Amino acid sequence: MTHSETELIYGQTQGRDLRATLYRPDNLDASSKADSHRDSKSNQCAAPFLIDIHGGAWSSGHRKMGRLYCRAMAAQGFSILAIDLSDGRVARHPAASADICAAVRYTKLCLLQDASQTIALIGSSSGGHLALYAGLLPNHTQHASTKIYTDSGLRAMPDIDASVKAVVALWPVSNPLARYQYVTARSQDPIESWGPNFTPDLLMQGHQAYFSDNAAMSEATIQNILTEGRFESLPDIFIVQPALDLNVPEFMSQTLLGACQLAGAKVKYKRYAGVAHGFAQLQGPKTEECISDVIGFLRPVHECR
Repeated sequence: MTHSETELIYGQTQGRDLRATLYRPDNLDASSKADSHRDSKSNQCAAPFLIDIHGGAWSSGHRKMGRLYCRAMAAQGFSILAIDLSDGRVARHPAASADICAAVRYTKLCLLQDASQTIALIGSSSGGHLALYAGLLPNHTQHASTKIYTDSGLRAMPDIDASVKAVVALWPVSNPLARYQYVTARSQDPIESWGPNFTPDLLMQGHQAYFSDNAAMSEATIQNILTEGRFESLPDIFIVQPALDLNVPEFMSQTLLGACQLAGAKVKYKRYAGVAHGFAQLQGPKTEECISDVIGFLRPVHECR
């Protein structure tokens, strides 16, 4: 299945336009009609609409970083909105997650073709953290400020529910404070000991750019939100953990898994052997396996209830 890619502006905050790339299957209209016919018999909703959130230690990166898996999933019939957001280059926590909630509201208002269609977030690294944070606190007052483009112009639309059905967390930095402490310590080690694609000094700077202090990192820690019962919503969660990840040690994702389970979330965890941080953004057999796993996770999640 082929697809189209369209550039658009979904919102604005502090005078800055927020850009996105929309990936849509070319035969969406025809397939949507066929899906609707099948849905009437099988009680299945349309495939979920995905919003992709890039990584970059909350202070770098762009919406095209996940284009490999976005294109692969568009070829499988998924629509995806890959977004840019307010990161540490221009703003501080919780600006980025406010933009994500605005993107959910924009999608519900402007992009869904079927009222039964649900929305899922997919995010990588710091984007995985942001996807989880927005997914757990979708309608918090701190997430109501970013304006979206509507038929009547730019508006903040807090009356539109920003909750989502699922979050795919690709190697997520789920505990910003613990990761900050980890990279601070590792930045003192000899550079030759850091390992490939691991730059703790730059990661440390990324934390400092987006979070005002340690207290903000602790407040934004997903494990804390879950164990303290601070979440407003509890989407289904898929945690993807590369076995060779130096940026997000496996123990961090295991504590996330435990916190999800204790909170009562429906959660899947998978460890991918022989690959490192960011692997699904590059061609390879493990990337194909991961994309297949994500699709398998999302389709049953979005059965009508």
